[in-house]
Amino acid sequence: MSLLHRPRAVRLPPPPSAADPLAGRSLTFRWSISRAALRAVGVPADGPGDAALAVTIDADGASASLDGRNHPIPGGAVVTLQAESGLLHIDCRDVRGGTLLAATVRLAPDDAASTAHVLYVRTDLLATLGLPGGRYEVAGVGVSPALASSA
Repeated sequence: MSLLHRPRAVRLPPPPSAADPLAGRSLTFRWSISRAALRAVGVPADGPGDAALAVTIDADGASASLDGRNHPIPGGAVVTLQAESGLLHIDCRDVRGGTLLAATVRLAPDDAASTAHVLYVRTDLLATLGLPGGRYEVAGVGVSPALASSA
């Protein structure tokens, strides 16, 4: 029996580029909001624990969801890559031009990683829900990597 194995070709996801800054990935920003705060402003919020507000950006556009109820963002998202620093800038606007999401992230350097480092994020979705002003920390950002396939 040979200890050598025949190498297997694997196609890795492409790196981000100006033409495809997400490189086939999707980004999901998440905030945790207390159900009591949502009920106080008239948003139905039944269930255990905090509610989850998420904004997802991918090649098909952008959407927001509150506790799993998905709502497309008609204006979509503009994603640009700052090539020299490797930063992604994301800008989602509503139909009136208001900022629904503005963010700057750095994807993990390893293409197989599913993490991003949030450098800046701001959303007006919380104010749109009627939540009082203040600081709501983003609970995290997830990256769904592009699918790799073997040849």
